[in-house]
Amino acid sequence: MYKLNTLFFLVLTGLDLVGGLKRKGPRTPLPAENWAAASEKAKAFVSQLDVTEKASMVTGSPGACIGNIAPMPRLNFSGICFTDGPHAVSRMEIVSVFPASLTMAATWDKDLLYERGYALGEEFREKGSHVGLGPSAGPLGRHPLGGRNWEGFSPDPYLSGVAMRETILGTQDAGTQTTSRHIIGNEQETQRTNSFLEDGIEVHALSSNIDDRTMHELYMWPFADAVKAGTTSVMCAFNRVNQTYSCEDDQLLNHILKKELGFEGYFFSDKNLISGLISPITSKSGNITMSRLDDMIQRIMTPYYLLNQDHSDYPSLDPSAICILGASLTGEISCSIAARDVRGNHSSLIRRMGSDGTVLLKNVNNALPLKSPKSIAAFGNDAGDLMSGLT
Repeated sequence: MYKLNTLFFLVLTGLDLVGGLKRKGPRTPLPAENWAAASEKAKAFVSQLDVTEKASMVTGSPGACIGNIAPMPRLNFSGICFTDGPHAVSRMEIVSVFPASLTMAATWDKDLLYERGYALGEEFREKGSHVGLGPSAGPLGRHPLGGRNWEGFSPDPYLSGVAMRETILGTQDAGTQTTSRHIIGNEQETQRTNSFLEDGIEVHALSSNIDDRTMHELYMWPFADAVKAGTTSVMCAFNRVNQTYSCEDDQLLNHILKKELGFEGYFFSDKNLISGLISPITSKSGNITMSRLDDMIQRIMTPYYLLNQDHSDYPSLDPSAICILGASLTGEISCSIAARDVRGNHSSLIRRMGSDGTVLLKNVNNALPLKSPKSIAAFGNDAGDLMSGLT
Protein backbone atom coordinates (compact mmCIF):
# COMPACT_ATOMS: atom_id res chain seq x y z
CA MET A 1 0.00 0.00 0.00
CA TYR A 2 1.20 3.50 -0.73
CA LYS A 3 2.22 5.64 2.18
CA LEU A 4 0.55 8.67 0.70
CA ASN A 5 0.88 12.30 1.57
CA THR A 6 -0.32 13.50 4.93
CA LEU A 7 -2.95 16.13 5.29
CA PHE A 8 -1.38 18.93 3.33
CA PHE A 9 -2.33 21.81 5.50
CA LEU A 10 -2.00 23.34 8.90
CA VAL A 11 -5.31 24.55 10.21
CA LEU A 12 -4.97 28.21 11.09
CA THR A 13 -8.43 28.96 12.63
CA GLY A 14 -11.21 28.51 11.30
CA LEU A 15 -27.14 22.65 8.67
CA ASP A 16 -29.03 19.88 10.43
CA LEU A 17 -29.71 19.23 6.78
CA VAL A 18 -28.72 17.46 4.41
CA GLY A 19 -27.49 14.70 2.19
CA GLY A 20 -30.12 15.26 -0.41
CA LEU A 21 -32.41 18.27 -0.01
CA LYS A 22 -32.56 20.38 -3.17
CA ARG A 23 -34.06 23.81 -2.75
CA LYS A 24 -35.94 25.73 -5.43
CA GLY A 25 -36.53 29.46 -5.47
CA PRO A 26 -34.86 31.78 -2.91
CA ARG A 27 -32.08 29.91 -1.14
CA THR A 28 -30.54 31.00 2.14
CA PRO A 29 -27.76 29.61 4.33
CA LEU A 30 -28.67 27.41 7.25
CA PRO A 31 -29.79 29.42 10.29
CA ALA A 32 -27.41 30.47 13.03
CA GLU A 33 -29.02 28.11 15.54
CA ASN A 34 -27.99 25.13 13.40
CA TRP A 35 -24.39 26.32 13.50
CA ALA A 36 -24.60 26.90 17.26
CA ALA A 37 -25.91 23.39 17.90
CA ALA A 38 -23.15 21.88 15.75
CA SER A 39 -20.58 23.99 17.57
CA GLU A 40 -21.70 22.55 20.92
CA LYS A 41 -21.25 19.02 19.56
CA ALA A 42 -17.79 19.97 18.33
CA LYS A 43 -16.91 21.43 21.72
CA ALA A 44 -17.94 18.19 23.43
CA PHE A 45 -15.79 16.22 20.98
CA VAL A 46 -12.74 18.41 21.64
CA SER A 47 -13.10 17.96 25.40
CA GLN A 48 -12.41 14.22 25.00
CA LEU A 49 -9.13 14.57 23.10
CA ASP A 50 -5.64 14.30 24.55
CA VAL A 51 -2.87 16.59 23.31
CA THR A 52 -1.48 14.07 20.81
CA GLU A 53 -4.91 13.60 19.28
CA LYS A 54 -5.40 17.34 19.12
CA ALA A 55 -2.12 17.80 17.28
CA SER A 56 -3.12 15.06 14.86
CA MET A 57 -6.41 16.81 14.11
CA VAL A 58 -4.66 19.90 12.77
CA THR A 59 -1.65 18.32 11.06
CA GLY A 60 -3.23 15.32 9.41
CA SER A 61 -2.26 11.75 8.66
CA PRO A 62 -1.35 9.54 5.69
CA GLY A 63 -4.33 8.26 3.75
CA ALA A 64 -6.07 7.76 0.45
CA CYS A 65 -7.37 11.32 0.08
CA ILE A 66 -5.56 14.51 -0.86
CA GLY A 67 -5.86 15.48 2.80
CA ASN A 68 -6.73 13.17 5.69
CA ILE A 69 -7.70 13.48 9.34
CA ALA A 70 -7.36 10.03 10.86
CA PRO A 71 -10.28 8.15 12.43
CA MET A 72 -10.57 7.87 16.22
CA PRO A 73 -12.57 4.69 16.86
CA ARG A 74 -12.82 5.26 20.62
CA LEU A 75 -14.82 8.43 19.90
CA ASN A 76 -16.80 6.89 17.04
CA PHE A 77 -15.11 9.38 14.69
CA SER A 78 -14.51 7.99 11.20
CA GLY A 79 -12.09 10.70 10.08
CA ILE A 80 -12.35 13.43 7.45
CA CYS A 81 -11.42 13.09 3.77
CA PHE A 82 -10.44 16.18 1.76
CA THR A 83 -10.69 15.79 -2.02
CA ASP A 84 -9.55 18.23 -4.67
CA GLY A 85 -11.89 19.99 -7.09
CA PRO A 86 -13.21 22.40 -8.13
CA HIS A 87 -14.98 20.99 -11.23
CA ALA A 88 -14.97 17.29 -10.37
CA VAL A 89 -14.03 14.83 -7.65
CA SER A 90 -10.38 15.04 -8.60
CA ARG A 91 -8.13 11.98 -8.59
CA MET A 92 -11.09 9.62 -8.48
CA GLU A 93 -12.36 7.34 -11.24
CA ILE A 94 -15.86 7.12 -12.75
CA VAL A 95 -16.92 10.64 -11.85
CA SER A 96 -18.46 13.47 -13.85
CA VAL A 97 -16.31 16.32 -15.13
CA PHE A 98 -18.47 19.42 -14.99
CA PRO A 99 -18.12 22.54 -17.15
CA ALA A 100 -15.51 25.03 -16.00
CA SER A 101 -16.60 27.83 -13.70
CA LEU A 102 -15.87 30.34 -16.45
CA THR A 103 -18.44 28.57 -18.63
CA MET A 104 -20.95 28.46 -15.79
CA ALA A 105 -20.68 32.21 -15.24
CA ALA A 106 -21.54 32.68 -18.91
CA THR A 107 -24.93 31.05 -18.30
CA TRP A 108 -26.02 33.90 -16.00
CA ASP A 109 -28.31 31.30 -14.43
CA LYS A 110 -28.41 31.10 -10.63
CA ASP A 111 -30.55 27.97 -10.63
CA LEU A 112 -28.11 26.21 -12.94
CA LEU A 113 -25.16 27.25 -10.77
CA TYR A 114 -26.96 25.81 -7.76
CA GLU A 115 -27.75 22.59 -9.66
CA ARG A 116 -24.09 22.20 -10.58
CA GLY A 117 -23.04 22.75 -6.98
CA TYR A 118 -25.57 20.21 -5.78
CA ALA A 119 -24.48 17.61 -8.34
CA LEU A 120 -20.84 18.13 -7.39
CA GLY A 121 -21.75 17.77 -3.72
CA GLU A 122 -23.57 14.51 -4.45
CA GLU A 123 -20.55 13.02 -6.20
CA PHE A 124 -18.10 14.08 -3.48
CA ARG A 125 -20.40 12.64 -0.84
CA GLU A 126 -21.04 9.36 -2.65
CA LYS A 127 -17.28 8.87 -3.03
CA GLY A 128 -17.00 9.17 0.74
CA SER A 129 -15.33 12.58 0.71
CA HIS A 130 -16.32 15.10 3.37
CA VAL A 131 -14.72 18.24 1.95
CA GLY A 132 -14.54 19.31 -1.69
CA LEU A 133 -11.78 21.82 -2.40
CA GLY A 134 -13.82 24.42 -4.26
CA PRO A 135 -15.30 26.68 -5.49
CA SER A 136 -12.62 29.14 -6.55
CA ALA A 137 -12.70 32.94 -6.65
CA GLY A 138 -8.94 33.28 -6.70
CA PRO A 139 -7.80 33.89 -9.32
CA LEU A 140 -10.40 36.56 -9.91
CA GLY A 141 -8.96 36.66 -13.42
CA ARG A 142 -8.51 40.34 -14.22
CA HIS A 143 -5.53 39.58 -16.47
CA PRO A 144 -6.32 37.47 -19.55
CA LEU A 145 -2.99 35.64 -19.37
CA GLY A 146 -3.80 34.08 -16.00
CA GLY A 147 -3.27 30.36 -16.53
CA ARG A 148 -6.01 29.29 -14.12
CA ASN A 149 -8.64 31.93 -14.82
CA TRP A 150 -11.00 29.18 -15.97
CA GLU A 151 -11.14 27.82 -12.40
CA GLY A 152 -12.80 31.04 -11.26
CA PHE A 153 -16.07 32.45 -12.50
CA SER A 154 -15.47 35.99 -13.70
CA PRO A 155 -13.30 39.08 -13.21
CA ASP A 156 -16.57 40.84 -12.37
CA PRO A 157 -16.69 40.54 -8.56
CA TYR A 158 -20.48 40.71 -8.38
CA LEU A 159 -21.00 37.91 -10.89
CA SER A 160 -18.26 35.87 -9.25
CA GLY A 161 -19.82 36.41 -5.82
CA VAL A 162 -23.28 35.28 -6.92
CA ALA A 163 -21.75 32.20 -8.55
CA MET A 164 -19.78 31.39 -5.39
CA ARG A 165 -22.90 31.72 -3.29
CA GLU A 166 -25.07 29.44 -5.42
CA THR A 167 -22.31 26.84 -5.79
CA ILE A 168 -21.72 26.73 -2.04
CA LEU A 169 -25.41 26.49 -1.18
CA GLY A 170 -25.85 23.65 -3.68
CA THR A 171 -22.79 21.68 -2.62
CA GLN A 172 -23.53 21.93 1.09
CA ASP A 173 -27.22 21.13 0.59
CA ALA A 174 -25.98 17.84 -0.86
CA GLY A 175 -24.02 17.20 2.34
CA THR A 176 -20.46 18.11 1.30
CA GLN A 177 -18.35 20.84 2.87
CA THR A 178 -16.95 23.57 0.61
CA THR A 179 -13.55 25.23 0.53
CA SER A 180 -13.48 28.74 -0.93
CA ARG A 181 -10.08 29.20 -2.55
CA HIS A 182 -7.44 30.69 -3.01
CA ILE A 183 -7.43 33.73 -0.80
CA ILE A 184 -6.11 36.04 -2.07
CA GLY A 185 -4.35 37.60 -5.07
CA ASN A 186 -3.53 34.17 -6.54
CA GLU A 187 -3.52 35.62 -10.06
CA GLN A 188 -0.59 33.87 -11.78
CA GLU A 189 1.29 30.59 -11.69
CA THR A 190 4.79 31.97 -12.29
CA GLN A 191 6.66 32.25 -8.97
CA ARG A 192 3.50 31.82 -6.94
CA THR A 193 5.56 29.74 -4.49
CA ASN A 194 8.94 30.37 -2.96
CA SER A 195 11.90 28.63 -4.59
CA PHE A 196 15.63 28.16 -4.07
CA LEU A 197 18.56 28.96 -6.35
CA GLU A 198 21.41 26.48 -6.86
CA ASP A 199 23.45 28.27 -4.21
CA GLY A 200 20.66 27.83 -1.68
CA ILE A 201 19.39 31.40 -1.71
CA GLU A 202 15.63 31.56 -1.24
CA VAL A 203 13.54 33.47 -3.74
CA HIS A 204 10.27 34.48 -2.15
CA ALA A 205 6.92 33.95 -3.80
CA LEU A 206 5.52 36.91 -5.69
CA SER A 207 3.59 39.51 -3.74
CA SER A 208 0.19 40.70 -4.92
CA ASN A 209 0.17 44.28 -3.68
CA ILE A 210 -3.46 45.32 -3.27
CA ASP A 211 -4.69 48.58 -1.75
CA ASP A 212 -7.60 48.57 0.69
CA ARG A 213 -10.27 49.78 -1.74
CA THR A 214 -9.28 47.31 -4.46
CA MET A 215 -9.15 44.52 -1.88
CA HIS A 216 -12.69 45.16 -0.69
CA GLU A 217 -14.36 46.14 -3.96
CA LEU A 218 -12.77 43.49 -6.18
CA TYR A 219 -10.75 40.63 -4.71
CA MET A 220 -12.55 40.16 -1.38
CA TRP A 221 -16.08 40.67 -2.73
CA PRO A 222 -16.66 37.07 -3.92
CA PHE A 223 -15.25 35.71 -0.66
CA ALA A 224 -17.66 37.94 1.26
CA ASP A 225 -20.51 36.29 -0.62
CA ALA A 226 -18.96 32.89 0.12
CA VAL A 227 -18.90 33.63 3.84
CA LYS A 228 -22.50 34.86 3.75
CA ALA A 229 -23.46 31.61 2.02
CA GLY A 230 -21.92 29.65 4.90
CA THR A 231 -18.79 28.23 3.28
CA THR A 232 -17.28 25.88 5.82
CA SER A 233 -13.60 26.49 5.06
CA VAL A 234 -11.24 28.81 3.23
CA MET A 235 -7.92 27.94 1.57
CA CYS A 236 -5.18 30.55 1.75
CA ALA A 237 -2.87 30.90 -1.23
CA PHE A 238 0.82 30.24 -1.89
CA ASN A 239 1.58 33.84 -2.82
CA ARG A 240 2.24 36.83 -0.61
CA VAL A 241 -0.20 39.71 -0.16
CA ASN A 242 1.36 43.12 0.40
CA GLN A 243 4.69 41.37 1.16
CA THR A 244 3.22 38.95 3.74
CA TYR A 245 2.50 35.30 2.96
CA SER A 246 -1.27 34.96 2.84
CA CYS A 247 -1.40 32.07 5.32
CA GLU A 248 0.50 34.19 7.84
CA ASP A 249 -1.42 37.42 7.21
CA ASP A 250 -3.18 38.52 10.40
CA GLN A 251 -4.89 41.43 8.64
CA LEU A 252 -6.29 39.18 5.94
CA LEU A 253 -7.32 36.14 7.96
CA ASN A 254 -8.25 37.52 11.35
CA HIS A 255 -9.25 41.13 10.74
CA ILE A 256 -10.97 40.96 7.35
CA LEU A 257 -12.31 37.41 7.19
CA LYS A 258 -13.12 36.71 10.83
CA LYS A 259 -13.93 40.17 12.20
CA GLU A 260 -15.25 42.08 9.19
CA LEU A 261 -17.02 39.23 7.43
CA GLY A 262 -17.83 37.07 10.45
CA PHE A 263 -16.31 33.86 9.08
CA GLU A 264 -16.87 30.98 11.54
CA GLY A 265 -15.25 28.11 9.67
CA TYR A 266 -11.62 27.05 9.42
CA PHE A 267 -8.66 28.08 7.28
CA PHE A 268 -6.04 25.83 5.81
CA SER A 269 -3.14 26.30 3.46
CA ASP A 270 -2.61 25.12 -0.08
CA LYS A 271 -0.73 21.86 -0.53
CA ASN A 272 2.52 21.51 1.43
CA LEU A 273 2.61 25.22 2.16
CA ILE A 274 2.86 24.92 5.92
CA SER A 275 3.70 21.72 7.72
CA GLY A 276 4.96 20.43 11.03
CA LEU A 277 4.25 23.58 13.01
CA ILE A 278 1.99 21.95 15.56
CA SER A 279 2.98 18.89 17.55
CA PRO A 280 2.41 17.57 21.05
CA ILE A 281 5.75 19.15 22.00
CA THR A 282 4.89 22.65 20.80
CA SER A 283 1.46 22.38 22.41
CA LYS A 284 2.84 21.30 25.78
CA SER A 285 5.59 23.93 25.69
CA GLY A 286 3.07 26.74 25.50
CA ASN A 287 4.16 27.95 22.07
CA ILE A 288 0.54 27.31 21.11
CA THR A 289 -1.96 27.61 23.90
CA MET A 290 -4.41 24.80 24.49
CA SER A 291 -7.33 27.17 24.08
CA ARG A 292 -5.99 28.18 20.66
CA LEU A 293 -5.63 24.56 19.64
CA ASP A 294 -9.11 23.75 20.92
CA ASP A 295 -10.57 26.60 18.86
CA MET A 296 -8.90 25.24 15.73
CA ILE A 297 -10.38 21.78 16.20
CA GLN A 298 -13.79 23.10 17.13
CA ARG A 299 -13.84 25.06 13.87
CA ILE A 300 -12.96 21.88 11.94
CA MET A 301 -15.55 19.71 13.65
CA THR A 302 -18.46 22.16 13.62
CA PRO A 303 -19.13 21.77 9.85
CA TYR A 304 -18.72 18.01 10.22
CA TYR A 305 -21.68 17.96 12.61
CA LEU A 306 -23.50 20.76 10.79
CA LEU A 307 -23.81 18.65 7.64
CA ASN A 308 -24.58 15.41 9.50
CA GLN A 309 -21.33 13.84 8.36
CA ASP A 310 -21.17 11.98 11.67
CA HIS A 311 -24.28 9.96 10.80
CA SER A 312 -23.91 6.23 10.21
CA ASP A 313 -25.42 6.47 6.72
CA TYR A 314 -22.64 8.75 5.45
CA PRO A 315 -20.91 6.85 2.60
CA SER A 316 -17.57 5.20 3.28
CA LEU A 317 -14.54 6.14 1.21
CA ASP A 318 -14.41 4.54 -2.25
CA PRO A 319 -11.86 1.70 -1.81
CA SER A 320 -10.28 2.52 -5.17
CA ALA A 321 -9.20 5.96 -3.93
CA ILE A 322 -5.83 4.69 -2.71
CA CYS A 323 -5.04 3.32 -6.18
CA ILE A 324 -6.08 6.42 -8.07
CA LEU A 325 -4.23 8.87 -5.84
CA GLY A 326 -1.17 6.63 -5.87
CA ALA A 327 -1.23 6.49 -9.66
CA SER A 328 -1.49 10.26 -9.92
CA LEU A 329 1.60 10.62 -7.72
CA THR A 330 3.76 7.80 -9.10
CA GLY A 331 2.37 7.07 -12.55
CA GLU A 332 1.83 3.43 -11.58
CA ILE A 333 -1.16 1.50 -10.30
CA SER A 334 -0.36 -1.46 -8.05
CA CYS A 335 -3.92 -2.57 -7.30
CA SER A 336 -7.06 -3.12 -9.30
CA ILE A 337 -10.11 -2.20 -7.26
CA ALA A 338 -13.30 -1.31 -9.10
CA ALA A 339 -14.23 2.34 -8.64
CA ARG A 340 -17.65 3.38 -7.40
CA ASP A 341 -19.71 4.98 -10.18
CA VAL A 342 -21.25 8.17 -8.77
CA ARG A 343 -22.25 9.93 -11.99
CA GLY A 344 -25.96 9.17 -11.86
CA ASN A 345 -27.84 11.11 -14.52
CA HIS A 346 -25.52 14.11 -14.41
CA SER A 347 -24.61 13.82 -18.09
CA SER A 348 -27.87 15.47 -19.12
CA LEU A 349 -27.27 18.30 -16.67
CA ILE A 350 -23.73 18.75 -17.98
CA ARG A 351 -25.05 18.90 -21.54
CA ARG A 352 -27.52 21.61 -20.56
CA MET A 353 -24.87 23.62 -18.73
CA GLY A 354 -22.51 23.43 -21.69
CA SER A 355 -25.24 24.57 -24.04
CA ASP A 356 -26.39 27.45 -21.86
CA GLY A 357 -22.82 28.59 -21.29
CA THR A 358 -21.98 28.71 -24.98
CA VAL A 359 -22.19 32.16 -26.53
CA LEU A 360 -22.64 32.45 -30.29
CA LEU A 361 -21.86 35.64 -32.17
CA LYS A 362 -24.03 36.55 -35.14
CA ASN A 363 -21.76 37.58 -37.99
CA VAL A 364 -23.87 40.42 -39.38
CA ASN A 365 -22.51 41.81 -42.66
CA ASN A 366 -19.38 39.63 -42.24
CA ALA A 367 -18.15 41.92 -39.48
CA LEU A 368 -16.14 39.14 -37.83
CA PRO A 369 -12.76 38.19 -39.37
CA LEU A 370 -13.87 34.63 -40.12
CA LYS A 371 -13.79 32.45 -43.19
CA SER A 372 -16.40 29.82 -43.86
CA PRO A 373 -14.86 26.64 -42.43
CA LYS A 374 -14.98 23.34 -44.28
CA SER A 375 -14.31 21.34 -41.14
CA ILE A 376 -14.09 21.90 -37.40
CA ALA A 377 -11.60 20.14 -35.13
CA ALA A 378 -11.68 19.74 -31.36
CA PHE A 379 -8.34 19.70 -29.53
CA GLY A 380 -7.28 19.09 -25.95
CA ASN A 381 -8.98 17.35 -23.03
CA ASP A 382 -12.46 18.37 -24.12
CA ALA A 383 -12.07 16.40 -27.35
CA GLY A 384 -12.66 13.11 -25.52
CA ASP A 385 -14.68 11.65 -22.68
CA LEU A 386 -13.23 12.30 -19.23
CA MET A 387 -14.09 10.27 -16.16
CA SER A 388 -11.04 10.68 -13.91
CA GLY A 389 -11.82 14.10 -12.49
CA LEU A 390 -8.32 15.39 -13.18
CA THR A 391 -9.28 19.01 -13.69
